[in-house]
Formats: sequence, C-alpha cells, structure tokens
Amino acid sequence: MSKSQKNSIKPVKERTYTFVAFNIRLHPHDKPNTYQKFFDFLKASKLFRKTGYKYNVIGINEQTYQPFKYDKNAFLGSFIRYTEIFDAKWYNTEKKDIEEGDISTLIKVPDNLKLDGTTFDFIFLTKPHILIAQIDNNDTGTTSNTLEKYFRSIFDNAEFKEKFGSGEITALTHSEEITTLLNNPRLKSIEYIIRRPNSDLFATTVEQEVLDDMEESLADEYRFGMSAQNGKFLNLSSKTKAIGEIAAENGEVSAQILDDNLTKFQIISTKDLPIQEPVKLPIDLDKDLKWKAILAKFIPKIRLLNQ
Repeated sequence: MSKSQKNSIKPVKERTYTFVAFNIRLHPHDKPNTYQKFFDFLKASKLFRKTGYKYNVIGINEQTYQPFKYDKNAFLGSFIRYTEIFDAKWYNTEKKDIEEGDISTLIKVPDNLKLDGTTFDFIFLTKPHILIAQIDNNDTGTTSNTLEKYFRSIFDNAEFKEKFGSGEITALTHSEEITTLLNNPRLKSIEYIIRRPNSDLFATTVEQEVLDDMEESLADEYRFGMSAQNGKFLNLSSKTKAIGEIAAENGEVSAQILDDNLTKFQIISTKDLPIQEPVKLPIDLDKDLKWKAILAKFIPKIRLLNQ
C-alpha cells in the first residue's frame, strides 16, 4: 500500500456505551420457549412503568425481536422510553379549569408516535436467561435501577402471575468483585440472601444442594449469615464462598468489613455493585457484530456465562 493510500484511509469512528446485566428467573420455566413467550407477553401487553423522571415511562418496544446470528439461544430487542403526554400537567389559557376528558378529546396522536421516544438495545440469552442491556445511546441514558424496577413491576402484575407464576431479577456483579469480597481478610460478618434460583444454572454439587434444600423446605428465600469470633475475622471455607457466589447471582451478599484505615466497619452489598461495563464500539457496526463484541467482553466477567 502506498503512502498516499494509507493517508486516504479514514479512521474508524468509535463511541463508548455502557452495558448492565441481569439474571432473570421465572418459576416454573419447564415449558419450551418460556422466556421467549415472556418477552412476547411484555411486547403484547404494553405494560409500561413510570421511570420517576417527569412523565417518562419505559417498557419493551413493540418491534419484532431479531434472532442473534451467533447463538440460536439468544435474541435481540430494545426497551423504549417516552413521555406519556396524557399524564402530564396541562394548562388551558382560555379558561380556569381543565375538565376531565378535555386533553384526550383535544389531542389526537397516533398510537405509534411517542413524544421524546428513545430506545435502549438489549440481548437476552435464553440459556442461562441473562439479559444484557445498553443503558445509553447517542442522545440520553437510563439506569440499571430503572430497568430492574420495570421488571419487578411486571412480576407484581396479575396477568403475568396468571400466565407465568412468579419471577425474580438480580443485577449481576463482576465475578472478580464477588471473589474479592468473599476473600477479604478483614471480613467481620456476612449475610447471604438467595431467592429461588433455577436448577438449569447449576454446575456444581454445592449449588444443587442449596436448590434441593430450598425445594424440600418449600422456601422462596434462603438466608445464611456468619459473624466472626471476638477479635478475629472470618475465613470463609470454599463451600461457604460457593454459596456466596450463588447468592450474588440470585439475590444478595451483604458484608461488614473493616476499612483500609482500620478505624471503622463499613457495609458492602452486591446490590450496590452492579456491572456497568463501558464498551468502545465502531458507531456503524451492525447489531449482530455489535453484540458479538459485547459478549466477548462480558463472558469472562459473569460466572453464569463463563461456566
């Protein structure tokens, strides 16, 4: 290649986007395509949740899901956020009060047009039912907490319960951060909360033992705690650490740790450590290649994907 040809090559434009990950669990989920049917339900039901900011709502976009080229057990989709204009506060300059029904009568907007609408892409892996979502785009952003609250509102919905039973969502933490927490040499106490995991995630005997114990006891939630002896710190066994990893992926780990200055104890919870992974991508990358690159970044960081 000549020097002039090298100089004529335009640099690839890139941008950094942020991604979060969740473990979504439905009970029961033994029927074929349960998770695909769940997202079909979200799309058809038009269940949206207020984000807490002005009159914004968020939910699953009505567009058809796109199969993921590189994995038959995954599909691509998007959340949509927009302003619900009929919930907004309106003022009529011609008369003092706005009568009930005035707004819906006066304002006619086709259902497919959404004010301030924006979308956030996601990939859902049906095995092991992991959702990875992009929480920013070229114009704006949302939060991991907003998406988690959206799903929790769905799991409280009567129509969902009738069709699917029950559901749980856990924001995932970097596997290395969980390992660091469980191996901390100044660990004074620790508590695990496990909320009914799915058996198809389990790859170890310890995990299966926890599930069997919960099923036999008819338990929806498993709590386990330890406190160190006076003047000492916890030194967790390999089995206890394994249970901690299950809790981080299906509930919560909360630990009391002596700080670096050795002056006071602080509480660290996996609820406060969700994965928020920045990924730099070419701006014109097609969706399949985009998600292939994102998964390559995420797989080493999520134990459920790295088994």
